[in-house]
Amino acid sequence: MYRGDVKLLVSGSVRYPDAAVTCSPVDGQSDVLPDPVIVFEVLSASTASIDRVTKNQEYRATASIQRYIMLEQTRIAATIFTRVDNDWIGTLVSGEALPAMPEIGIELPLSELYLDVALPPADTDD
Repeated sequence: MYRGDVKLLVSGSVRYPDAAVTCSPVDGQSDVLPDPVIVFEVLSASTASIDRVTKNQEYRATASIQRYIMLEQTRIAATIFTRVDNDWIGTLVSGEALPAMPEIGIELPLSELYLDVALPPADTDD
């Protein structure tokens, strides 16, 4: 998994995801990650619209990307888009969810992606 300073070339754009996974060999001299398989973005107030719409379209148009995981910043929750045949299927998960990532042969508790992250207090309004 690569974080932060790696480039993805997607749908004619250069993107810098928060994290990405590839199963292809990586040239140690290049800052471009080849054939990303899973891409992670952490949603923030300033970038959420771009992550949800623009990047989502670009990642869907990139054949190697099989899964796009958008992580909420203020609670343990994610929107996961998965390539299924010719479809791009979105799923919302939260809390103790155990998202599968068969592309890399793992299931990872969503809460583990938030280890050492200081989240704001949960909203108690019912």
